[in-house]
Amino acid sequence: MTLDEAVETIYREFSTTWMAANPTSKIFFDNEAGSPPECRVWARTIVRETGSKQHSLGATGGRRFRRSGLIITQIFTKLDIGVRDALQKAEQARSIFEAVDFGGTLNTYNTT
Repeated sequence: MTLDEAVETIYREFSTTWMAANPTSKIFFDNEAGSPPECRVWARTIVRETGSKQHSLGATGGRRFRRSGLIITQIFTKLDIGVRDALQKAEQARSIFEAVDFGGTLNTYNTT
């Protein structure tokens, strides 16, 4: 799976699952223009590659690597309504990716 395919898979899964649970919300992905919408809650999700490790030996072109990355989802709510709604939505966002395999891309959440 290429980096582009992995990012698209992550975005698609987040969008599908998030919007099913929060149909009136809005999502922004990395490098998308937009201003905060008028809805009660909205999310911004970005993906960053963080490194790779070689996992096999062999000739150039035949070696296998394991790549890692970071999914960052920020949850925004209207001002002056407290943090409870944002924290509940953050839990929803985490559950989309925590220990789930999406077509060869294993996503885990590290709370530290």
